Amino acid sequence: MSALQLYSLRQLSPFQGLVHIASLPQVRAISNDGVFWQIQVSVENQQHKMGLQQPGLPRRFVLWGVWSKQFGLKSMPLDPMLDVPNDELVEQQLVPALAFSLQQLPFAPRDHYELWILDNQDNSPVALLATRTDAYSIEQIKTLHWKASTNSQRNFISARSHTTVEPLLKLERLIADHTCCPIRSQWFLRDTNGDGTGMTGQNLDKHLIDRILKKNQFPELLIRESWPHDDDRLLAEDYQNWLAPRLLTLHHLLPATRARLELAAQAYATETAQLLHLYPEIIDQKIINRILVEARLRAAASTTVLNL
Repeated sequence: MSALQLYSLRQLSPFQGLVHIASLPQVRAISNDGVFWQIQVSVENQQHKMGLQQPGLPRRFVLWGVWSKQFGLKSMPLDPMLDVPNDELVEQQLVPALAFSLQQLPFAPRDHYELWILDNQDNSPVALLATRTDAYSIEQIKTLHWKASTNSQRNFISARSHTTVEPLLKLERLIADHTCCPIRSQWFLRDTNGDGTGMTGQNLDKHLIDRILKKNQFPELLIRESWPHDDDRLLAEDYQNWLAPRLLTLHHLLPATRARLELAAQAYATETAQLLHLYPEIIDQKIINRILVEARLRAAASTTVLNL
């Protein structure tokens, strides 16, 4: 039996935390929270096998069911025209191996290829657009405009910066103003030290290919933190503080950075408590304990309101 592969990937852009993956040949389990898992299977359409569909189409993953340690496994109806692997592969191999592997959460990251949008003056990385696990698929990603949030998550307030514009929109404009005309992007392969080797990109000068940037030349928290104007710098910091519960799931943060995010995460106790088991490290356990107490108090208060 093949060994279960365990790894995580960053969800971009906008940043939504990590997705954790447990994979065997032809089947895999995917989770955003490490609790509820989508079970997916690799399939080939029977129409393709019968010559009724364009040849050369790759296999694809479809949803087979869901699993959690608390509620167990539940399968979903599948299209009978799909060539689905034997259910035993899920029930007797993937799920038992996944249940045993939950103690290893959070899984180590594997997306070491990073696409950065570049500063229009000095070609330094400004914001992370996408990541990949290998070099084969990077050409499929075209330059995107960086997004600060999804349409459903617009509750960010920057108390320290002065703006009459919606703050997420202002942050998107700030980054766009420093990376446009034309938009330049570059892929980097990050090594175990965090240094990056420049690869291909869009609207990229040839002399930038194969350049090596040190770890400290990449924004640690996905977007640039140093800006010429104080209002812009405070806006970026407040945005990162708003994302603190999710940013704390990142691996290889500096201790000072993680400590700063733990302080900021106190304002988002419920989300932080839900993601706590996915944090690779904790700097100040006392702060985390306060967050857990606050989360329990909020949950109790919510239950009381519902019962009134």
